Amino acid sequence: MKKTESNGLTSLVSMLSILFAFVALCVICVSVLVRVGVMNVDWLAPISTTDEKQSPTTPSESGISGEIGELTLDETSIRRVLSELPFFDDFYAKIYATYIGSGPDGIFKIESYDVYRDGDKYKIITYDNHMSKIKTEICDGERVLIRDETSGNERIFPVGSEFTFYSEAPMPDFSAFKTERYDIDRYFITGEEYVFVCTFPDMKITDEVRVNALTGAVTSFKSTMNGRQFYTYELFTFDTDRAFDAGEFAVSE
Repeated sequence: MKKTESNGLTSLVSMLSILFAFVALCVICVSVLVRVGVMNVDWLAPISTTDEKQSPTTPSESGISGEIGELTLDETSIRRVLSELPFFDDFYAKIYATYIGSGPDGIFKIESYDVYRDGDKYKIITYDNHMSKIKTEICDGERVLIRDETSGNERIFPVGSEFTFYSEAPMPDFSAFKTERYDIDRYFITGEEYVFVCTFPDMKITDEVRVNALTGAVTSFKSTMNGRQFYTYELFTFDTDRAFDAGEFAVSE
């Protein structure tokens, strides 16, 4: 290597070293200012992963903290909140669910759902793992049409108590709390989600439930039995501003 090239490389390394040292010094200074409260930089803010039972410090204008009041994370409050989820009567949701059976066959099934709700009216479309429709259910508030998309057969029933939205929707239902055999073991806050770990001691089932604090929508639900996972639920979309078509929930003979 020529002497001029060697000197040039040495100068470049020196400049880079000075630059890195300057950047490091800036980061340290900003970090100190953030810690003492002089500055607020989002990318330096620590992510909360604590398991401590605590309340959110700043209630939002809607959702768990707003519509129901600040969640104090005591068991009575949590049971009440979970029994009222979600906090909207009109929305569109895209949901994915995986069912894993036990035994030597090990049944494995994946389904996805489009869920539309407008008060007492709803529509639920079920897809298989190839995203082919297998079932459509439409309720106009008084009647429910159920169509087998494979055979094309249709049947219409009165809503009654059998075909309410809560009985038909693939969304988690926490009515099990009424049995007094479903316990809340742990609960904590991480980011904008509330995480609840619930158990059925008699059945050796453990559920981990994640709830969006703003919408009250269950974003994730995982169930295990004897430590083996047998059901997972993931909320992909939750839209509370969707405009429904005039005939979205029409039921015709």
